Amino acid sequence: MRFGAAEMYLAWFAASLFYYYQYILRVAPNVLGHDMRIEFGITADQFASLGSLYLLAYSLMQIPLGILTDKIGVRRMVIISIIGCILGGLLFARTEIFAITQFSRILIGASSAAALMCALKLIADEFPLGKRGILMGITLTMGTAGAMSSKKFVEGLGQEWGWRDASLFSVVLGVIMLILSIALIPRTKTKLQDVHKQHEGSMYETLMSIMKHRYIMTYAVIAIGLYSPLAVFGDLWGGSFLSRKFSLAESEATSASLLLYFGLGIGSIVIPWYGEKFKIINELIIVCSVGILGTLSLLVYGPAFDLQTLKMIMIAIGVFGGAEMLCFTAALQYSKVTNSGEIIGVVNTLNMLGAAALAQVVGALLDYKWAGKFVDHTNYYSASDYVDSMLPITVTIGICVAVSLTLLYKGKEVKS
Repeated sequence: MRFGAAEMYLAWFAASLFYYYQYILRVAPNVLGHDMRIEFGITADQFASLGSLYLLAYSLMQIPLGILTDKIGVRRMVIISIIGCILGGLLFARTEIFAITQFSRILIGASSAAALMCALKLIADEFPLGKRGILMGITLTMGTAGAMSSKKFVEGLGQEWGWRDASLFSVVLGVIMLILSIALIPRTKTKLQDVHKQHEGSMYETLMSIMKHRYIMTYAVIAIGLYSPLAVFGDLWGGSFLSRKFSLAESEATSASLLLYFGLGIGSIVIPWYGEKFKIINELIIVCSVGILGTLSLLVYGPAFDLQTLKMIMIAIGVFGGAEMLCFTAALQYSKVTNSGEIIGVVNTLNMLGAAALAQVVGALLDYKWAGKFVDHTNYYSASDYVDSMLPITVTIGICVAVSLTLLYKGKEVKS
């Protein structure tokens, strides 16, 4: 370690808190979406844009911010990014123009892009093999805790104050996160000009070598299948889909959909720890890819389960999604201090772009199948409309499962 152990654990904790914070911003449309759709009078496709624009900005900024983080350091990147989130949160809470609301989601998505990257870069650069998987898993779990904790709290504020004033909670929380990051993340002891020299004339070559690397790109593609159910169901469509198919109240359906994050919190710690401990990273990635395809297919195409069974299925999907961190762990086997941010950026770019595209396609298909019916001043989509619109995500995960099977031929090349 370049810093003391206690110093680095505090720095990692602060960066992980930023990841926690960005998840609260991220799931706001899912939690407050009903009131927003009524106030703005928007369609499913327009509402989906609040999620997809966030993910699009988040994903497109991954590689540029990965390069920049490698050059200026984690501390500066976290501070700049949190300030961007605060400004985006203010716009989101106060504008009455939907186009500006969309822009606020772009700003929040771009500013949130460095959250996971900075935490993972600290882990990859400062902690030894054997600790990385579980620390990455705990980081992801902190994000899921943000998604779950925000549900009841933000929803309660929304019911009491309205969605706009409830959204201002994220601004106050952002200021707290900013103060903690300034206090806990140390300045790098590596001179910036030394890092610049290592990058000089080689950033393009480094990026191309990463994108041409067979195994890094294999893990990046598999991560799409492991993550996309959370982006589509947890961030946007989970509550609406479950309420239609399983005849649940909106609040009950939203609570059930967010159990994905509870399962992810478990899987993100247990699966990376187990994979590294017993040196079965590739095998676990394959098992979890198959598991997420099976459980998601059961949810979408299976019968109308009782509420308890439904909750168990949602948790299981989240647990299998915890293998996403194994994809980062495996890809970072090929990293060094000067390119770890770029590797994280490349993997997360494909991951998030795939999720953003799927979220938007689902919204577009719902509008295509819409029969012209309104309920509570919003477009009404039937259970069959939702089921049919979920086909692209099922097919995508199936493709990712096929790609994961190629890891069987990789043997034990991934160090654990």
